Amino acid sequence: LLAFWMEEVTPFYWILQKLIFILGGMFFPIHFLPHWLQQTARYLPFAFSAYWPGIVMVDFSFESFYTGAAGQAVYIIILSGLAMVLFGLGKRRIHVQGG
Repeated sequence: LLAFWMEEVTPFYWILQKLIFILGGMFFPIHFLPHWLQQTARYLPFAFSAYWPGIVMVDFSFESFYTGAAGQAVYIIILSGLAMVLFGLGKRRIHVQGG
């Protein structure tokens, strides 16, 4: 969706991947972070894409499973709404050249 406003969006993809690596627990587990950052990172969308599924696979508990599934569902709803709004804004801005 950023391509409506930016010509090159690859750097944004790289930034997102690095955030998933660090704040999502892929590079090292979230519980290795400082306590204040742990509490924040644990409930960011990056953690629900990497940390919580990993915890469920490594050390299964229904509490972890439900926490991860509920967080993913909430972020799917929030980010889908945001994507629809951004797409609507981008559609109004686009100017297509013939060819």
